[in-house]
Amino acid sequence: MNKERVEGKAATVLVVDDDATLCKWLSSRLADCGYDVATALTGYSAVEMLCERPAEVVIMDLKMPEMGGIETAREMLKTGKSPAFIFMTGYGDIQSARQAMSLGACDFLTKPVDLGTLLDAIAENVGEASPDSLEE
Repeated sequence: MNKERVEGKAATVLVVDDDATLCKWLSSRLADCGYDVATALTGYSAVEMLCERPAEVVIMDLKMPEMGGIETAREMLKTGKSPAFIFMTGYGDIQSARQAMSLGACDFLTKPVDLGTLLDAIAENVGEASPDSLEE
């Protein structure tokens, strides 16, 4: 996983979910914690965005129309980028978790996502102390 960052530069996080409200909420909370955040509403746009704006961490919904999280992660890895993947799902099943882990996922969280747990997972994968959680 890519943990290298430019000294003093905020870690870049890409949030991918077909739920625009959740993307906006996560983007706002993560930006408030000092992360550089980009969002994508589809797997296709997420792959394009990762090529244009590399991210250390990709937080991605497992179930999305057209291209789900597992397929999106596979396409991202084909680009030569190697972000840490954190998958979110409202449908936590063992098979999906195994597929995600086989792609190098560092975490598999169920929705609704606990912000503190997510912040801990991000911090662990960019090699920094976890920021203080914000009031939700």
